[in-house]
Amino acid sequence: MRTVIWSRLRRDHGASAVEYALLIAGIAIVMIVAVFFVGSVVTADFQETGSSLGAVAATQTVNPTN
Repeated sequence: MRTVIWSRLRRDHGASAVEYALLIAGIAIVMIVAVFFVGSVVTADFQETGSSLGAVAATQTVNPTN
């Protein structure tokens, strides 16, 4: 009986579709969490950069004769 159990546990015929699906789902969850947390930081940085560029552009005058 013991050898039958060990032989069944040691059988490995490669990854099944279920294992691949779980792997893909895990990667997707990690990516979604990363985008959620990093996205707000990146958005704030882009808004700050845009505001700075807008302030610089507002202070410069355009001389059409040049």
